[in-house]
Amino acid sequence: MRCALTLALVTVASVAHAQSERPYSIQAAGLLTSLKLGRTGNIGGAGFEVQGRYTPLSKLSYGVGVQYSTHSSFNPGLNSDDKLTLSGVFVEPRYAVPLTAARVGVYLAGRLAGLRQTNNFGSSSSGWAVGAGAGVLFHLNQRVDLDGGGAVIRQSLGDVTLNSGGAATFPSFTGYVAKLGLNVGFGTRKL
Repeated sequence: MRCALTLALVTVASVAHAQSERPYSIQAAGLLTSLKLGRTGNIGGAGFEVQGRYTPLSKLSYGVGVQYSTHSSFNPGLNSDDKLTLSGVFVEPRYAVPLTAARVGVYLAGRLAGLRQTNNFGSSSSGWAVGAGAGVLFHLNQRVDLDGGGAVIRQSLGDVTLNSGGAATFPSFTGYVAKLGLNVGFGTRKL
């Protein structure tokens, strides 16, 4: 009986560290991105995201946030860079599992985003993105976590009118994202 009680207490204590120990948190992260844009190839970029998260249970959390990234590639026809900026709002549910070390947790995440692209070669347009990823949370203390992760995102943007007078279609494309950020929790979880 004593062994079962000890095991139950250790399990509950470990679960409490799967995500932020606080029910509410704010996360800010730097992003490194790569977009696979058809004939243009892979285009690297950088950006950031900020999100608010609600963690009703230690393994489940829900985030709502904003994202921003810039991308450029050399256009030999114009002898200059084509620049593309993506910004948007997103929702991101997560499911986290603590590892044996109570200060580390891993998570799986999904993302659905509404996007807006602007560029220096044509008109802006709107679109969407959907994707999935995974990450690792390192609990620095009871309020602060270091969050590192990656995701694969499928994105689609509307057609644009080019500055040169023609029209262009953005075919759906795949993006890859790596992120590193801090998560600061607040509030008190009611048991």
